[in-house]
Amino acid sequence: MKKIIRVIPLIIILFLAGCFSLPEGGFSVSELAGNKISSAMGLDDMALEMQALEFFALYAAYGFYGGYGYETGFYEGQGTRWHTNSADKDGGQSSSDYERIFLKDMGDGSGWWRLAVENEQERAEYEYLLGPESEFLAVRFRDPETGEIVEYIPEQTEEPESDEAAAAGLEDGSDEDMTYDDDMEEYENLEYSQYSMGSEKITVGAGTFTAEHMVSEYKDDSSAEDPVDIRSDWWIVETVPGGTVKYKWVNNAEGGTMDSELTKLLTGQTTIFESY
Repeated sequence: MKKIIRVIPLIIILFLAGCFSLPEGGFSVSELAGNKISSAMGLDDMALEMQALEFFALYAAYGFYGGYGYETGFYEGQGTRWHTNSADKDGGQSSSDYERIFLKDMGDGSGWWRLAVENEQERAEYEYLLGPESEFLAVRFRDPETGEIVEYIPEQTEEPESDEAAAAGLEDGSDEDMTYDDDMEEYENLEYSQYSMGSEKITVGAGTFTAEHMVSEYKDDSSAEDPVDIRSDWWIVETVPGGTVKYKWVNNAEGGTMDSELTKLLTGQTTIFESY
C-alpha cells in the first residue's frame, strides 16, 4: 500500500467547492481548478496527489452544502444516499448521486467514513478517518492505474500550547493578523437570519417524513457589482442519520440553484479499502 503525506490548504478546498456548482461530466480536479494549481503546488506523484485533492473538493462540494457538519445519528454500517440537481444562471444543469456512510467507530473518538459520488460517466469512492474534532486523519482510495490502495495522510497543524503562546505568535502587524482582519472584513456587512417555517409533511425518494422546515438567509448589498443574496432551505428530521431529508440552495443574486433529497437509507456497509 502506498502512502502520501501532504497538507491541503483550506482556501484551495473552498475554491474547488465552487458556488452551487457540481462536477459535470467527470470528477477531474484539473477541470475543476485548472492546471495552475497543479504547477503551483509542485506535486511529485501528480496523478495520485491530484486524486487525493479531488476528495477534498468533492467533500467540500457535497459535504458542506449537504449540511454534513452534523455527523450524528449514524450507527456502524449505516449510510444515506442522495440525488442532487444543480443549475447555473445560464441554464446549464447537472445531476449526480452521492453516498455518505459511517463504517467503523475506532473507540478513541475517531471513525472511518466513506464518500461515494457518481454520475452517468463514473463513480468516485473514498474512505476517510475523522478525528474527535472532525479533523481528517487519513484518506484512502484506489490507484486507477494499478488498483493499489493508497493512503493519504494530511499534515496536522499543532495547536499552541497555551493562549499566551498563541498570542506571542500573532503580534500586531503580523501576516497572520492581517490575513485574519482581511477575512473578517468580508463578513462585516453580511446579514444572516435563520427561522422556522414550521412542521411539514414531505415526500422524498426514501419515503414520507414529518420535517421541520428551516430557512437560512445570507445577504450583503454593500457591493453593487457583487451582491450576496443566498437562501437555503432545510427539511430536518432528527430520527434520520445526519438529521436532514432534503435541502435547497438558491443564489438570488446570480441565479444558481442546487437541491438534494434523500433517496435511500443504507445498512450493512463495510470497508472496501481495508481501512480497519
